[in-house]
Amino acid sequence: NAQTWSGSWSTGFDDSKDKILLTFSGGAPSELIELQEDWLIIKMEDNFMHFEHTSGGNGDTDIVHFERI
Repeated sequence: NAQTWSGSWSTGFDDSKDKILLTFSGGAPSELIELQEDWLIIKMEDNFMHFEHTSGGNGDTDIVHFERI
């Protein structure tokens, strides 16, 4: 059931840290919309990416790993 949603990403420097911002275009499910944050880049390689986002409200940290298989 491969599905595709359009979006974009950009990198930048914020709070003295390298970050990535994910944005999804119309019709993306809520699970993807929740990823629209400024993620701290922990590790970024050709086949693996590790990002973290700390909530401003309660201080919880979300972690996302992408791996090419």
